[in-house]
Amino acid sequence: AGAFRFFCLGDTLRAEDARALGLVAEIVPGGTVEEAALGRARQLVKKPVAALLQTRGLLKGNTEALCDRIDQEISLFQQALQDDTTLRRLQRIARLAA
Repeated sequence: AGAFRFFCLGDTLRAEDARALGLVAEIVPGGTVEEAALGRARQLVKKPVAALLQTRGLLKGNTEALCDRIDQEISLFQQALQDDTTLRRLQRIARLAA
């Protein structure tokens, strides 16, 4: 439901929104991104490699269904790009962003 606002209504995706949707795990103050990333890397280095690889495998799960879904979305987007109304809206968004 939350993603609808961004993908269909064109709302701006703020950092807080991305975190709420699970797109990012953490928000750090501006100018501290590299420091925060290095801190997380230091934490990971201390963990057993085998356990991290197993956990990563479990989190990724079956990607075949995801790839099929992405292919479907690409196809639908390509179809939408053939629609005059969609093209006009995209041009309007591009003008507003410029």
